Amino acid sequence: MIDSVNIMTGALAQALETMAFMEIMSIEEDASAPDETFCAEISFNGPQQGSIQIVAGRRFAETPAENIRALDEVTEAEFRDALKELATVTCGLI
Repeated sequence: MIDSVNIMTGALAQALETMAFMEIMSIEEDASAPDETFCAEISFNGPQQGSIQIVAGRRFAETPAENIRALDEVTEAEFRDALKELATVTCGLI
């Protein structure tokens, strides 16, 4: 199970770095859960099958869209699309 977690974390980190200019940092112990979350899911088939879900708070979900498009503000549709693209790229890397 640990290898799977490392593979998924590594793929997500690579996707964030290359497409959104973001990096994964360790979580703060006192960090609270976001009030509002958004989910992007992609399913895959082949020798292995399943799905990948990325669940993120609004602020996190907005950041890739802002970085990719070089915008100060993004619409909900734009950050949902960016979150879906992040899931797609992460799935491809896995």
